[in-house]
Amino acid sequence: MTHFSGGPSFISTLICVLGILLPSIECHCPHMMGLKAPGPPSGPSPPGKFPDGDEGWDYDETAAPGIVPEPHFIQSTYIYRSPNVQEKTFSSRVVTVLKDIRSRLEKSARLTLENENIECSSPTDHYRCQEYPSTGTWNYLIVEDQQKGAATYTFDRKYNEKNDGTIEMALLDAFSRHSPSSLIAFASPEAEKEVGYIRALTVQEMDSLSGKNRHRQISMEKFGSNELNLLEPALLEVRTGSGLKLTSDSLRRIDSSKEFDKLLDEYKNVFILFWTSSEFF
Repeated sequence: MTHFSGGPSFISTLICVLGILLPSIECHCPHMMGLKAPGPPSGPSPPGKFPDGDEGWDYDETAAPGIVPEPHFIQSTYIYRSPNVQEKTFSSRVVTVLKDIRSRLEKSARLTLENENIECSSPTDHYRCQEYPSTGTWNYLIVEDQQKGAATYTFDRKYNEKNDGTIEMALLDAFSRHSPSSLIAFASPEAEKEVGYIRALTVQEMDSLSGKNRHRQISMEKFGSNELNLLEPALLEVRTGSGLKLTSDSLRRIDSSKEFDKLLDEYKNVFILFWTSSEFF
């Protein structure tokens, strides 16, 4: 066991040493050195956070940078007749999926989708129900946009009732036909591996739905359905009509496609084997 002892002389010496060392101790704190506290950062401020639940209309972790969808507007109507429980359940699922698609496409694809749901249990439920059969089961989606006009699509329950992802892919298929680009890329993870079945009605089918027997006018074809596929562009020699010497009064020079169309309208039975104006290629 060690004992520490010291007399008055030792204590005096210790006090003297401390008196010499204390004045030489310096404080390096910023406020003691005359330094100003750092202020707010200069330059542009960082972007703020999106509100809770909002990831931004162009949010896509897998998308290439700089690709921005063009804003677009589509109007649609889901009109259906569900006479039994199975069909009512299916149409209810379609309404739910349409609501989900509408909000997702508005945020991610800059697509404004205005949709209306019409149930036709009887022809008097809605004025548009009179345009469709008053019996049976049917599901129609009418899609309209400014560029491509309106089209009516049909999709049956038996082909799309597998799950909601199948319904979603069928609807996205129809909307993609009226959009500047495909909307399949904006499918939900549950739907991206599914296949939906939807089909556009022909004019004849639309007439049969409304009970009309519209007289079909015979249309004139400038080209047949196959001859253009038989032509090999690499073997064609394109020439202009400039400098051509007319050797017969029956020959007529056609300077524009508008004039060409007018001649075809005047003379129904005309067959053009070759023409030499590069405007038509």
